[in-house]
Amino acid sequence: MKIGPKIIASRLHEVIPLDAQPLPAREYIAKFLLESGVCASKMEAQEKAEYYESGVISRLQLEICTLNSLGRPLVIDFNSTSIELLQGGCFCEPNDSDSTKEIKNNRLYFKDYLSEIAKLNFNEFEQLCGGIIQLLGVDDVIVTQASKDEGIDFFGQAKLENLFFNERDVPSLIKRGKLWIVGQAKHYQKNNISTPQIRELVGSVQLAQAKAFGGDYHENFDKLDIKICDPTLYVFITSGHITSSSWKLLERSGVIGFDGVMIANFLAENSIGITCGSFSVDSFRSWVRGRIPLS
Repeated sequence: MKIGPKIIASRLHEVIPLDAQPLPAREYIAKFLLESGVCASKMEAQEKAEYYESGVISRLQLEICTLNSLGRPLVIDFNSTSIELLQGGCFCEPNDSDSTKEIKNNRLYFKDYLSEIAKLNFNEFEQLCGGIIQLLGVDDVIVTQASKDEGIDFFGQAKLENLFFNERDVPSLIKRGKLWIVGQAKHYQKNNISTPQIRELVGSVQLAQAKAFGGDYHENFDKLDIKICDPTLYVFITSGHITSSSWKLLERSGVIGFDGVMIANFLAENSIGITCGSFSVDSFRSWVRGRIPLS
């Protein structure tokens, strides 16, 4: 196998569990080289680890910076004391706040979230998406029927004062402001999301703003009254994989994208399905079923 800093950095998570304690980067690199069969002896692995260390650290710095900018969870992180110390992305450091520690502990159940999300049927997944925008601050969420969704699966309004300000700091002008959150849900386990599906959402929202619905549209779309100057977030949520070209379109268009990994991370951050510090399938399922009924 051809080996180098890029490949090592991309596969180092194989030997660093989410809650792994901080160790020198070269130790984790040596462990990977030995366990992957690249090196035949511990001594050879240690020598090559020392050689690759700086390159691997540089690659990880770039990768972690990119993940942070996209709001994606970290599998590996640097210890706060030194970039030469690597640790699991959920390792709790002594100086972490209680809320940060809680989120990291919740994220240890990341695979459980992904597994349960995959088991949802299409209606349940749309309800889950409605729950997500409810967590984003929307009070009255509408989740539409698949047969009459007009390309829009969920929508609602959030008060700007609830999103950006403490109650005592809210400027009087902002108290009147509201933000539309409108989106589409795609529940895929194997299929990739491509750019036409994102373009469909954008077109559907613009048609809805113009009240250009089909002849048999659902009455709840009368509640989707997006005025010409209303701020609007377009949200695309999928349990599947978003292609690189689709991510570029999302970034350039301003559409907010969630894939399965980001959904799992977001739910963990909000302690959905967590009971007594552990992930509960029953609690998670109960939360999904307790979401907004299909309208």
